[in-house]
Amino acid sequence: MLKPIKVVHLSASDKGGAFVVAQNLVNQMQSVDVIAEHLIFSGKKSSVKITSIALFDTFLKGGLHAFEKFIQLFYEKNKSFRFKFSLGKPGISYFLIKRKIKSADIIHIHWINKGFISLGDLTKFKKPIVWTCHDIWAVTGGCHITNECQQFITGCGNCPMLSMPYPEDISRQLIQKKEAIYKNINLTFVSPSKWMDKNISNSYLGKDQPHLVITNGVNTSIFNYNGKEADEEIFVIGFVAANLNDENKALFRLIEAIRLLPDVQSFKLLLVGKKKSEFTFEIPCPYEIVSDADNAEKMAVLYNKMNAMAVTSTLETFPTTLMEATCCGISVIGFNVGGIRELIIPFNGQLIAPFDIEAFARGIQHFKENRMDKSILSKHSRERYGIESMANTYLKLYSEKIK
Repeated sequence: MLKPIKVVHLSASDKGGAFVVAQNLVNQMQSVDVIAEHLIFSGKKSSVKITSIALFDTFLKGGLHAFEKFIQLFYEKNKSFRFKFSLGKPGISYFLIKRKIKSADIIHIHWINKGFISLGDLTKFKKPIVWTCHDIWAVTGGCHITNECQQFITGCGNCPMLSMPYPEDISRQLIQKKEAIYKNINLTFVSPSKWMDKNISNSYLGKDQPHLVITNGVNTSIFNYNGKEADEEIFVIGFVAANLNDENKALFRLIEAIRLLPDVQSFKLLLVGKKKSEFTFEIPCPYEIVSDADNAEKMAVLYNKMNAMAVTSTLETFPTTLMEATCCGISVIGFNVGGIRELIIPFNGQLIAPFDIEAFARGIQHFKENRMDKSILSKHSRERYGIESMANTYLKLYSEKIK
């Protein structure tokens, strides 16, 4: 009998889309007798310990993340870029995860920033590495979202996020460091969307590395239509973001669109996520903030309360929330950016030209006046986004890499 493959997944946090995808994959792999372990650096579900004293452990992990951001103070243009850029250091001692890494056949990276893994330690793994690009950081000189910048194609330098950009600035140095590391490891990049894969294949660091697309999946036994019809009088618009103040998620755009709606009081806004600071705008309709949706079951209940979900992000790779929502029978609306165009199709929602607020408002009003059959939409999406297909494709990739 063949020995089962052992895969160790690396996630810096137990929050966000990257973690959800990683945990879904781990759960599915375990159900088919793959030995899958999820090393989670920070959060309530943390499985990596620096010290056995919980409070001190949390303090140290926060300190590592804070130290990275302190180093960035000497380079960043302004604080708006602080959490959009990572240096890839510091990280915990390799000794703390060495035993797990040495016993694995494959290392699967989902997210290693926030003080989790220092880039230089990747060469110590001595194992094939699969790196799922939930954002583009793996092939840039430090940014997680490139926006309009194309420097990652030529090797960075003159970084617009830095206070003093020049050809050999810290972004160029980080690209060169990554280049040296990638030449000495067995690495394959995986993109959740064709859009991200195109970016990887065009990049200075990714063009010579193996890369492929594996579409994310969700747990369709949890995310499905519960059969309950929403209130006919009130139309509930959902908006989901770990941080409701996140500039990239751009809640302000949805608020601008809501202001243009006729009979705005017949709409309700359901905000799912944490409000980290006061909003800079007034919300013109009734609204509710749910900040404790910390598991899939709670999220499924919330999706089922929505009539439509809005995504107003400046850029997205392949948002898990869109898949989860449509599997619950919810129509979705978003701007035609990044991988969103691969998720929103005429059957399940509306794709709006970036960043046409008036068209976005018309799309919401259309949803209100032409409500879809949630059971049909849910069935279609669950057939399209099941975890099984994602897991089987990853398993095939793992097997190829350890031959």
